[in-house]
Amino acid sequence: MGAGDSKLSNEEYDSLKLVTDFDQKTLEEISVTFRKLFPTGELTRKEFVRENLKRRGGTEEFWGGVFQFLDRDKDGIIDFKEYLVQISSLTPHSNDTIDDQLSYAFGLYDQEGTGEIDKEAFSSVLLNLKQSRSLASISVDNPS
Repeated sequence: MGAGDSKLSNEEYDSLKLVTDFDQKTLEEISVTFRKLFPTGELTRKEFVRENLKRRGGTEEFWGGVFQFLDRDKDGIIDFKEYLVQISSLTPHSNDTIDDQLSYAFGLYDQEGTGEIDKEAFSSVLLNLKQSRSLASISVDNPS
């Protein structure tokens, strides 16, 4: 996908289809949205945190942790393919077991990869869920 292109080439589609469960129409829609928000095709930690705070609320610490989880190659940037793979992983699939879904969710909060979530991390998760639900109810009840 070139810098000015929003349409996926057949080769890009074939490559992305191997690592996601999205059909071509969905991939195209995600590509267009991603390119509108991030014209360079890359997303820095700062951009990711800023966009999620603006759109979903929560805390900078929480979204920084989510970025760290999504940035699988740890280069400080999420590119379109990395973004898609993670979005696809977060989307429930018919062949996923509850254990698969729970393992993935657990990994999101096990930032150190120790196989444990400490009390502080768990408290942060609960606080962010509470804040995001409060913000969601405000935006639904009061659309202004």
